[in-house]
Amino acid sequence: LKKSIVDKAKDLLALVEKQKKLKGRSLDCIIASVIYVACRLTNVPRPLPEIAKNLGLEKKTVNKCFNSIKHIIIENNDNQIAQNVSGLVNSYCNKLEEKLKKQENQEKWKSLKKDAMEISEMICNKEVIAGRNPNTIAAVSILIASRLNELQLSKKDIADTTTTTENTISNAYQDLLKYREHIIPD
Repeated sequence: LKKSIVDKAKDLLALVEKQKKLKGRSLDCIIASVIYVACRLTNVPRPLPEIAKNLGLEKKTVNKCFNSIKHIIIENNDNQIAQNVSGLVNSYCNKLEEKLKKQENQEKWKSLKKDAMEISEMICNKEVIAGRNPNTIAAVSILIASRLNELQLSKKDIADTTTTTENTISNAYQDLLKYREHIIPD
């Protein structure tokens, strides 16, 4: 494993042990679960069965342990997810601007990026579509911001850039419509 994954796993293990909610669970299963989460958080995802197999553990017991600890880890990583989404929004806006090179002026693109980042932060802070993939949140934030700034970005362009399907973007957009007054910047 990379040093970044090992360091993240150590931090997560300390966090999980501090909570003392896993009495009776095998330390090996806890470590496997923490490694799985650390891989996901460092953007080097590995499947849970692969990790369990490499450590000589049963997938079922590791999965049970993972389900026990994911709530502890998610609570403490909500802020990190918001930062991750903001970084994705910035990156995707830059890629879209470079890819499309349309007649729109630079001010509209700057405004799009700023609004998309604000929208994504509001979505994460208000947890209006909690549990969605950060790519999906970034994609739908860009879509909303493009409509606010009257930029002609299609769902297909956004989907291609963010590696999210058009259908997923549409579904997330529909879910957000009822919260629009809470997430759209002034």
